[in-house]
Amino acid sequence: MPERGLLSCLRQVPNKEKEKNMSVSFSENQELVSDLVACQLVIKQILDVIDVIAPVEVRDKMSHQLKAIDFATHPAAQDPITRRAIEKAIALIDLKFNHSS
Repeated sequence: MPERGLLSCLRQVPNKEKEKNMSVSFSENQELVSDLVACQLVIKQILDVIDVIAPVEVRDKMSHQLKAIDFATHPAAQDPITRRAIEKAIALIDLKFNHSS
């Protein structure tokens, strides 16, 4: 499976850093799950910061920009995994900011 977006950045962590912090060897699937959880934690932290420092208009714009993607012409429409990820991102942003507003 080709690496995408945020997951590919996790592969760039130097091996010495990985070895220092991780003593257990995992399967490829376990590493993928670990990468996803790491991305989720980073995203949650970013959303928490945005919630504190960004005005409501900025938070609304984040969701509207994703909702404005025209899946009929956008390359993401060709990849169902990316399309689903965008749908989840919209739902996550709406859920996070609608409850905290």
